[in-house]
Amino acid sequence: MPEEKARRRAKRNRPAPPVDCIALAKDCELRLIGGHWFEVSLTPLPEPVYRSCRELVELRRRRKFETRALEAEVDVRRLISPPVWDVAEKRMIAVGPVVDDLLSWSRYRRARPDRRYAVSKRPLSTRELRRHGVHNMPEDAGGHG
Repeated sequence: MPEEKARRRAKRNRPAPPVDCIALAKDCELRLIGGHWFEVSLTPLPEPVYRSCRELVELRRRRKFETRALEAEVDVRRLISPPVWDVAEKRMIAVGPVVDDLLSWSRYRRARPDRRYAVSKRPLSTRELRRHGVHNMPEDAGGHG
């Protein structure tokens, strides 16, 4: 039993993972980007627009000892909405999955659960850093993201 107590004590005393994001409001959060803290303004992603088109797809059919490849023409709904620029991530963000189907939406929601993106950011002042209990990392410390 002493080993069990020691294991629980070690788990309790484990340091918390470093914080790199602090939510202030639904549309505003603090983010640690490249070792510096920024106030980031967020907005919901636009609703994606899809267009149906007929495509030839290859279907694989397995039987006991063989696999057959069949081609079929199916209706596919493809994303036509343009991506948006996320200023915090410094990259274009798709407003939805490329194909409108359950599996694609499941993967997309896992990657972007809140369906928001950053439209602006500004560095925090020294006073704001103190107020929120955070600090910028020195250049040689190699901060997050």
